[in-house]
Amino acid sequence: MEKNNRSDKKINAKDLLQLLSSQWATTEDVMKIGGVGRDKALDIKNEIKENLEEQGYRMARKLVPMEEVVRYFKININYLKKISGEK
Repeated sequence: MEKNNRSDKKINAKDLLQLLSSQWATTEDVMKIGGVGRDKALDIKNEIKENLEEQGYRMARKLVPMEEVVRYFKININYLKKISGEK
C-alpha cells in the first residue's frame, strides 16, 4: 500500500486537457495534474485558497478554481493542444 496515495501514472496531453476543462479542481484532480500525493495536493489547494481569500474571494470548501491550478503549475495549454493534435 502506498503511503501517500500518489499515482505514478503519467497523464497524457489529451487527458490532461480534458481534466483542465473543468471549472473546479478537487484534491484528486490536483494529485493527477501535479503527480503528487494527497498531502501535497491538499497543501497546494490550501495555498491557492489562502491566496484567493487574501484577495477577497470566498471559496468553496473542497474545490479551487482550475484556472488557479493551471497558474500554480504553470501549465502551457497552447503547447498541450499542439502536442495532442487539438485546435
